[in-house]
Amino acid sequence: MEWKEKTIGQRPSRPTKPIVPDKPTDEQIYRKWEIPREWQWTQLGFITFVTKLAGFEYTEYVKYTDKGDLPVIKAENAGRDGFKQTIYSKVLAESVEHLKRSKLIGNELILVFVGAGVGNVATLPKGQKFFLGPNIAMARPYSGIQTKFLEYFYQSPRGKKLLLAASKAVAQPSLSMGNIRQTPIAVPSKEEQFQIVQIIENQFTLISKLEKTVDDALNETIALKHSILKKSFEGRLVDYISNDSVEILLTIIREEKRIYLESQKKIIRSNPKQKRDMETKKSILEILKESSGSISAQELWEKSTSEGDIERFYSEIKQIYHLIDELKLETESLLSLKDESK
Repeated sequence: MEWKEKTIGQRPSRPTKPIVPDKPTDEQIYRKWEIPREWQWTQLGFITFVTKLAGFEYTEYVKYTDKGDLPVIKAENAGRDGFKQTIYSKVLAESVEHLKRSKLIGNELILVFVGAGVGNVATLPKGQKFFLGPNIAMARPYSGIQTKFLEYFYQSPRGKKLLLAASKAVAQPSLSMGNIRQTPIAVPSKEEQFQIVQIIENQFTLISKLEKTVDDALNETIALKHSILKKSFEGRLVDYISNDSVEILLTIIREEKRIYLESQKKIIRSNPKQKRDMETKKSILEILKESSGSISAQELWEKSTSEGDIERFYSEIKQIYHLIDELKLETESLLSLKDESK
């Protein structure tokens, strides 16, 4: 496999020989370093042009200004998950025109080589010009190499380990340009690189959609909780005037229902005609229409077709509640139909 080089500025000398990770003697451990037969081990410096902004160039020539027209890429723009857009420092393009190696045209790979984020990599947006800032290196791929493939390779646990293998374990961890250029990488054909990138990005898209679905569901749940609490403390959750808690209220209702059903069973057993009487019972609306005045909720319940089913009774009440006038007394509620002429 060959990679055609691009002629871009002054290029540092290449590493003399690709470095392949040492092969562990244990066969099971060795399997994790195996690559497909068609892939090749090489070094980052063999397939990209790698550079950084020299320290003296930064201090002597780079002056940030609000009037600048060229955004500066810094270490903060390469996060653990790729490119991060920030509020950029800016320089005047004409003031750094002579620093050609630090001019970025988009689609380069950026690598943090010093500090807490050492080893972070990202792909610059295409079609946008930048200037290479401090503490970050740039790798511009030669033809036949996809930048996104490089990014995903070095974001993977295996690639990250290879990239950081030569980092200095000090208070301020760092990588030299030599370390970066000699970093091993396993490269497939251009076509397979493209397929790998497409599959990864499709999976990331699915994950993003799933995250959005979960976030939306959580937000709906939170909104529902707030709605329930709001209605509860506004007295709109249940149609009941009491200082008792809702839990006590539900206990009272269940107990009243139990006592009522038991009494109904006794009545039915003592009077076989009760079944025939049930057939003559009417709906709540019919009862209210025929009533000459207000009627208590208890009496309405007993005369209705609910047949002792309190849930059914309240459900029927809810459906026609907009047609009902309710007078609440201390011990009971009196119900009547609204006067439509008013």
